[in-house]
Amino acid sequence: MKIRVLAVAAAVIAASLLAGCAGEAAPRRTVVPTPDATSASTPDATSTPTLPASGPDTGAPTSAVSTTPVACTNGLATVAGAAGRYALSGDCAAVTIAGNDLSLQVDGSIGTMTLQGDHSHVSGGADVSTMVVEGQDNSLAIAKVDDLTIRGQRNSITSTTDLPRLQIAGTNNTVAAAGVGSAEVSGTGNTYPGS
Repeated sequence: MKIRVLAVAAAVIAASLLAGCAGEAAPRRTVVPTPDATSASTPDATSTPTLPASGPDTGAPTSAVSTTPVACTNGLATVAGAAGRYALSGDCAAVTIAGNDLSLQVDGSIGTMTLQGDHSHVSGGADVSTMVVEGQDNSLAIAKVDDLTIRGQRNSITSTTDLPRLQIAGTNNTVAAAGVGSAEVSGTGNTYPGS
């Protein structure tokens, strides 16, 4: 009987010790490899140097970043993703910019331009009929915008001409233009000509 009690006691002790070895849920670490020297994202000889989007100037040299051309196919152009430089030249009925940390240089006549995302920058000599900005911390410097709608926070939009129609639903947005025709604004901290 003592052997049976000792065997049961040994089994209980062994089970207790092994229970401490059971795997616990731990955060999973994902490592994303950096592009190698032969990657398509490697800058080419026609690249334009660029400064970081934010942060202090450290005096360190900046790396060249290539600009990817965007085609307007059947009247539509789309720039999507994260952290890239793009250029669109020529007329286009509809342009969609969807993503974060994108930079788009745009020229030509644009019917509708929609920006959905955060921390993106759009600039150029474009003539835009309707522009919709949905997101945070975007900056746009466009030659001409006829109808501007902003839904978001801390966006900065600059037009070199009068802005006939402005709608803002958000906070702390800044619009700079020669003048504003009609304005419908909800939210606090928004600034625009005539506010």
